[in-house]
Amino acid sequence: RGCAGLSFCPLRYTITEDGQIVSDVRYKVPVVGQGWLSSSGTVRLQNEDDIELRFDKFWIGGADVDQTKPRPNPEAEASSVQARSTVDNLINVVGNAAFLEDLGSFPVLFFSDEADICIFKFPPLNSAIAAYRVSSNLYKDIEQTW
Repeated sequence: RGCAGLSFCPLRYTITEDGQIVSDVRYKVPVVGQGWLSSSGTVRLQNEDDIELRFDKFWIGGADVDQTKPRPNPEAEASSVQARSTVDNLINVVGNAAFLEDLGSFPVLFFSDEADICIFKFPPLNSAIAAYRVSSNLYKDIEQTW
């Protein structure tokens, strides 16, 4: 638990071989409740030592009433922007306005494809983040663990 009972857990990134990324984090806020904050975009090598994350789609909500699974990207489900809900459109606008591209560049400190580990620096907090590859078929694994 964080400050005032606020928590963000679990946080999952799903990265595809073509450089697409989806981020899902479950939030719990006293009085407000719980749900999922999600975003999608791209991840690419910026240069030999840095990666760049660029999120351009944002949405909230769970895939079920109990909020146990993140909701799929509503834009992928909708044939047009008008087919999404007003809340979906508002969250996407706010997310794009709040996302700072300058915070999307991360120096890679260590990477091992064999060990499934990546360590990168998160400059805004002057900290290092270690990421471990859970599975090459994460969606299947998530369905089995929920």
